[in-house]
Amino acid sequence: MGSCCRAEQSRGHSIHQTDIAMTFPCPQPGCPVVAESEPGLKRHMKATGHAQQDSAAATAGEQAATDEMLIDGRKRIKTIQDEFTARFPYLGLHFFSAEQMDKSNTGGAMTPYGGDLTLASVRAAKVPGNGEFKLSGRMHVGTLEADFRKHFGLLAQVCVQKDGKGYYTSAEQDAQSLQRFNEHCQSHGYDRVGYSGHRK
Repeated sequence: MGSCCRAEQSRGHSIHQTDIAMTFPCPQPGCPVVAESEPGLKRHMKATGHAQQDSAAATAGEQAATDEMLIDGRKRIKTIQDEFTARFPYLGLHFFSAEQMDKSNTGGAMTPYGGDLTLASVRAAKVPGNGEFKLSGRMHVGTLEADFRKHFGLLAQVCVQKDGKGYYTSAEQDAQSLQRFNEHCQSHGYDRVGYSGHRK
């Protein structure tokens, strides 16, 4: 596995805003159609009769989309990252302080929290609630990031990697479900995410 964005940051490289556009290729073998939107792909498939998935793949995809993962403040960051990426192998998850996020506004490199810290230990003061929620593949990327801020006061970023370079998601990608975005990354040649090299 390639190193994740977190390892890139530890060597002084910043995470960049991705400029890789979302496209939607027809899953029918041999079909060259690539739609610019998910509704466009659905219209094409309805018109041509091209099957989106075989029944076994559809069942597996539905299972992955509905399986829930508990986010609990007692868990270490690296445990959450490993559980998250086990479900979505092409997506990474990173947590930053407000000070680190400010660096990104001036083009500086961001350093995420270390993997041995628990969410509770870096949780912002005076955040209401019990610091717990559940995520599933149907949750949108942007909703997941917003929920970490709501329940923990943390700035979370879903990241991807392509050709060895780390990227955080754009507003367009934030509107995709985790399952759909993971499938998109898999079919568009993104790297599988790994977390080697920055576990302190």
